[in-house]
Amino acid sequence: MKKYVVHLCILLIFIVFCFVYKYSYGLTQRRYFCSQIEYSYYRAETDYYSATLRFGERESYFRRDGIRTQKKQYGVVTVKFFGDVPYTSSVVARLCVDNDVIFLVLEQNPFDQTFMCDIEKVFHSDNISIYLDNVDFKYHTLSCVNDGFSSSYDDAIKFGSLKLKPFIDQNLDVVECYLTIQKQENCYVWYFYAVGKTEYKFVLFDDKLNVLAMS
Repeated sequence: MKKYVVHLCILLIFIVFCFVYKYSYGLTQRRYFCSQIEYSYYRAETDYYSATLRFGERESYFRRDGIRTQKKQYGVVTVKFFGDVPYTSSVVARLCVDNDVIFLVLEQNPFDQTFMCDIEKVFHSDNISIYLDNVDFKYHTLSCVNDGFSSSYDDAIKFGSLKLKPFIDQNLDVVECYLTIQKQENCYVWYFYAVGKTEYKFVLFDDKLNVLAMS
């Protein structure tokens, strides 16, 4: 009887191990195809500008070339002014994270007239604010828009990968996938897209994993 119980326990342990390994391997493979994964999106809006702070991980050499390289964590601050832009080429800003102040120089993006700056470090904090020199002389709190999401970024990667699986499977050697958070009307949603050699597919879905649009 004892021998039977021991064998049964070993079998159950093996089944659990296989299940965990299969899930972990599947998630690892899905993440492997992702050249960019965005998992935090902070936002503030004032009378003069809107500011966003995005955190995630992306390729060290970030470009859409069909080649997947090693990834690193990143942060991007973006400022968009309402009306006349008070700067010509750059903006000096201060990012306050838990009372630590980080000075930034945001460069103008010629394509959409926003000002942007990369941050090499990802911050995990509920207390982040931004100050723009010579604008309104006060700090503004950046709120995380995906704090109340029902799904995590791992859930979103899994869901998006499954929805676009036929396209990804057909382009295994060159496909690159991207997960970002986008604003749609008055809410924020997941945007997962896969880029092949000559075309791309996307799926837009909310935090409860309901598809809103898909190609």
